[in-house]
Amino acid sequence: MAGFKKITMILGFGAVLLPIAALSTKQIKHSTEHAEQSKNISKNEWLLQIKKVVPEPICKGFMEDPQIKARFDKVNMSYDACLTKIPPLAESCINQFEKKIPNQITQSTASKWGHEIGQCIGNNFASQFLKIDETSKAAPVE
Repeated sequence: MAGFKKITMILGFGAVLLPIAALSTKQIKHSTEHAEQSKNISKNEWLLQIKKVVPEPICKGFMEDPQIKARFDKVNMSYDACLTKIPPLAESCINQFEKKIPNQITQSTASKWGHEIGQCIGNNFASQFLKIDETSKAAPVE
């Protein structure tokens, strides 16, 4: 189903950008002695930031994509409903990967693990909330 793949791809790419944005919000020390260290963020702080920022950009991305928005309309999913569905999925996906995520997050590890968590959220969101009832005569979104 191409629509499902597109949804998970958007979530995966979006989640790659989100951790980098969360990482960049960390205050950067200007001392050269601490410059390298200040580029890192603790796993717990990073995951907390991810939980805070993930729902809004993901759901906005859905609403801005005509094909995914059409899928939302077919299953009567609103933006506000989307905002309530993402946090528990994010929590579940974070729990799934948390033991594998290093204690210190860099931009490179933020990209890797953000992608993994984003793919997990996307797969779970699409399979749980965007499947169209088999008895529906609506054609799947491609």
